[in-house]
Amino acid sequence: MSYLVLARKLRPLTFDEVVAQEHITETLKNAIRSGRIAHAYLFCGTRGTGKTTTARILAKALNCKKGPTPEPCLKCVNCKEIASSSSMDVIEIDAASNTSVDDIRDLRENVRYAPAGGRYKIYIIDEVHRLSGAAFDALLKTLEEPPDHVIFIFATTEPHNLPATILSRTQRYDFRRIPLSDITDSLRRASDSEGITITDDALALVARKGDGSLRDALSLFEQILAYADGEITIELITDALGLVDLSLLFELSDAIHNHNSGAILDLTAKLTKSGSDVGQFLIDFQEHLRNMLIASTVPEPEQFIELSDLYIKRYIDNKDYFSYSDIMRMVKVISDLRQQLKEGAEPRIFLEMALLKLARMDTTATLTEVLQKLSNLSGGSQAPPPPSSNLFGSGNAQAGKPDEKRSLKLTPAISENPAGDPGSAEFTGSRWVSFLNEYTQINGMLSIMLKRGKVRQVNNNTLRLTFPPDMGIGTLMTPDKVRQLETSIEEHFGRRIKLKFDTDPNMKTDQPKTTLDPRFDMRPEDLLKQNPDVKKIVERYDGKITSIKKIDTGGKDNG
Repeated sequence: MSYLVLARKLRPLTFDEVVAQEHITETLKNAIRSGRIAHAYLFCGTRGTGKTTTARILAKALNCKKGPTPEPCLKCVNCKEIASSSSMDVIEIDAASNTSVDDIRDLRENVRYAPAGGRYKIYIIDEVHRLSGAAFDALLKTLEEPPDHVIFIFATTEPHNLPATILSRTQRYDFRRIPLSDITDSLRRASDSEGITITDDALALVARKGDGSLRDALSLFEQILAYADGEITIELITDALGLVDLSLLFELSDAIHNHNSGAILDLTAKLTKSGSDVGQFLIDFQEHLRNMLIASTVPEPEQFIELSDLYIKRYIDNKDYFSYSDIMRMVKVISDLRQQLKEGAEPRIFLEMALLKLARMDTTATLTEVLQKLSNLSGGSQAPPPPSSNLFGSGNAQAGKPDEKRSLKLTPAISENPAGDPGSAEFTGSRWVSFLNEYTQINGMLSIMLKRGKVRQVNNNTLRLTFPPDMGIGTLMTPDKVRQLETSIEEHFGRRIKLKFDTDPNMKTDQPKTTLDPRFDMRPEDLLKQNPDVKKIVERYDGKITSIKKIDTGGKDNG
């Protein structure tokens, strides 16, 4: 018998052997058991995920002498004929080469005839999206009401190109990309069955290059077998497939980090002399940058980087080479280069220019850092530090407290009496008013409310503020707002103060108009009292009212 490639030799023969498509195989098995067999199926998914294989297994299950059964015997005449593609009752059609309406007319004529030896006449139409519009129209009636003995199984990689009239007449099953671990396990079984010695790193590399397709991975594996003479290593695979050695990628990132233009040109020359494809190199380099980003942002990168411990350790050692923003800029440069190459740019020249650009690229600085440097040069106050964050979420332990994370860094005032009692006049004089004016930048509405209160007691590091009873200060001062206010007081006065709030029925609610901020035509608290919906919006989004102006609308004023 002539040589059979691994992709055909190891093709699954039963539903249980299909890799990583349990959501489909179990559904089909249950349908066969219960007798709910549809007249038309649509198998969708990327290449090499098992669409045609599952269609053939379904044909065996329906036409097996012991069937219909979810577990075909594989020994009867019908099963053997289907396996050898010689069955008269299972017709496989390539829609790419039988795309005309005449081909479908022939099919419509043939479906009337009873099966030769099986229970059903099954039509497997591969790449069905390649049929012409007229061919689809000719198929509609037959597909909707086929003879009882006919079953259609369509397979396609582009279901979005199928007419809605076809989709609505079939049962659709979406095949998933095969996970890396399942491809690796399948390749390990293939190597064991062939008596091949291959390292785990090499096996993982072949599985990654399969890109979710088991057939592609097996084809690459067979190509490597033809090249190898003895144990298969990652270096041998790199040579056989023209891939870029991972060590070269580490050398390149080192050169970029050290701004070493000479080393970059040497590596580029080495790459071109080896005959490696520039497009494949750029893909590998982007994956390398992705691994560096994962190592710098995830506590356990080995869960997301499918490489040996040695390479993962190198990624962890280099995790501080580039910031998140730096890596994203580098990925953008490489993506632009890949597009330029598609448009016909000279590979080596543009590759050298892009890599030299990366080497000369300065570290990314945030706008806050730039403003802080400018402020330091001009002798101004220190800008607020940027929030800590990473790729997978905020690193700020207080991120769940919205009032605290919006706290503004106020300029601490120099204490006039740092060793004195906290009940000094600084909380009742101009410094307290100055603090409230600064606090307007954080919460303007609350600052205005605080101006209407009075400092009644300051002792034992406790500041007691008293308000009129109808202001609802107990409802307004939520625990988050109290913590925010205490933090701002500590930053401004240089000491930690606990706040207490009470009411005095003898205090008057109305305040002189001179206390109203000129930006407001009415007090925010009055607006909130008159408009409950506005109050809900302000509280829901933790907002502040920065200005209120009355608009003349034909004699009616609306705040």
